[in-house]
Amino acid sequence: TSTTPICSGGSASLKLTDNTANTNIQWQKSATTSSNDFTDITGATSATYTASDITATTYFRAKVTIPASGTCNAVTGYSDYVTVSLKSAPTKPDITLNPADGNIISGNSATLSVNSPVNGYTYTLYETTRGEIESGVTSFTISDAGNYYVKATNDCEQESPASEEKEITVCTIGSTLNSAEYDAATQKVSLEGTFEFCGKESFHGFQWKKVGSKWCDENVPTDNSDYVTLGKTTEGGTKSGEYTIEDQNSAYVFRTYVVPVGGAWIYGNEITVTPCITVA
Repeated sequence: TSTTPICSGGSASLKLTDNTANTNIQWQKSATTSSNDFTDITGATSATYTASDITATTYFRAKVTIPASGTCNAVTGYSDYVTVSLKSAPTKPDITLNPADGNIISGNSATLSVNSPVNGYTYTLYETTRGEIESGVTSFTISDAGNYYVKATNDCEQESPASEEKEITVCTIGSTLNSAEYDAATQKVSLEGTFEFCGKESFHGFQWKKVGSKWCDENVPTDNSDYVTLGKTTEGGTKSGEYTIEDQNSAYVFRTYVVPVGGAWIYGNEITVTPCITVA
């Protein structure tokens, strides 16, 4: 016996391979393997036969008869049966996301891969709100946030159930200086900034620069100076700092900064503070 899987509604070509000279051939089919259930197929009387429009598992065999000759009676025998089964729909794909937490920095990408892909299957990536994203590969590169899953399709256009969903979030490492409020009584500047690290360990804080010796000078500096440091952490959010104005006759400019461990300095926006002291 042998088994041939096909698509539903497809066909299968059958052939007797042994010597069939001087014999009568009759192909038979059955829905079971019981010998009593096989019935003749009308017109199927040659050594080859093509069964068509098969929509369920079917068993085929050939009845071969050697006609009576002289004192010899007719002899009938049967071939082994052949199973023509229907191809099964693909099973749910098993997928792996890298990085596993799905957290990527803006400008970078994640990879979603099919584990042990089946030869002949077509794998398609979907996003829950945007639909089909990409098809025809087994490893997908993703740079946009969303919830992603994969389906497999075989050559019968049978579709698998959806894989588990993988969430990808895209974040930006950076900061914003929300405010720099000067208190003339204490000669201090209260600083507030919002920091985002994408879970990456980073140094962060505030940078200050004395603009110059002119009153209310708003010239923005181009070089770095000193810092109000807040240390190294992975936890972002809104944070505060304080700086004491040392020269009441100069303007100061402040900005936030973030330095991912092993990465480059990333600066936020700037705010200029001008005490504007009147000369007596």
